[in-house]
Amino acid sequence: MSYNRFARSGTLTVEEVNNSQKTSTKSSSSPGISPILHIDNSTLMFIGGIGSGLQKSPTLQTTDFKGCMGEAFLNGRSVGLWNYSERQGRCAGCYGSPQDEDTSFYFDGSGYSIVEKTMRSTTTQIVIHFRTFSPNGLLLYLASNGTRDFLSLEIVDGKLSLSVELGSGPLILTTDGRYNDGNWYKVVFQRNKKQGILAVMDSFNSSQRETKQGEAPGTASDLNRSDKDPIYIGGLPRSRVVR
Repeated sequence: MSYNRFARSGTLTVEEVNNSQKTSTKSSSSPGISPILHIDNSTLMFIGGIGSGLQKSPTLQTTDFKGCMGEAFLNGRSVGLWNYSERQGRCAGCYGSPQDEDTSFYFDGSGYSIVEKTMRSTTTQIVIHFRTFSPNGLLLYLASNGTRDFLSLEIVDGKLSLSVELGSGPLILTTDGRYNDGNWYKVVFQRNKKQGILAVMDSFNSSQRETKQGEAPGTASDLNRSDKDPIYIGGLPRSRVVR
């Protein structure tokens, strides 16, 4: 189900997930002359019902919902169905909706993901597709709990910046171009011992790329970490000490 509004005109479309040929569409316009939906940062969004004691519009015919929701978007942004600020009644998981699994994840700047992965100490290969309008952000961070070794991939003033510490001083690679224009980009970092190459390109046209390479100082050539040391994607917890 999708609803699209432009000014006073709106269109509601309902289609079967497994059969897009079965579609029902209704369009109409709101009365009056106002084309604006007035909302601000204090506006609350309710999903699956309305809290008790709230005044509702007389046009609303029901205040609850029984069933499953697979996903939700508002103005193109994913609405997390599990990270709500509060809830009423019984809300639990249900069978997954019949949709293809998303291959991308949205971060709003307030969270992060943690993964654990085995990595060779002598080589590193990282491939990330991203798009953003933010001038600054953390794409990836990993560090050893037992040594000073770490690796970070950041966006700083729109530029991609890769830092890797092998124990004898950091190797820092920073692009000349800025990549916070809302387009999809592919960033690739490859390391063989002390040698590192950072490449950034259009996700849909690999011929347009910027490449930076360098060598870590000193004699250390291994990125030492335990397989249990976390890899952070999209941010860091506030308690984490950054090196």
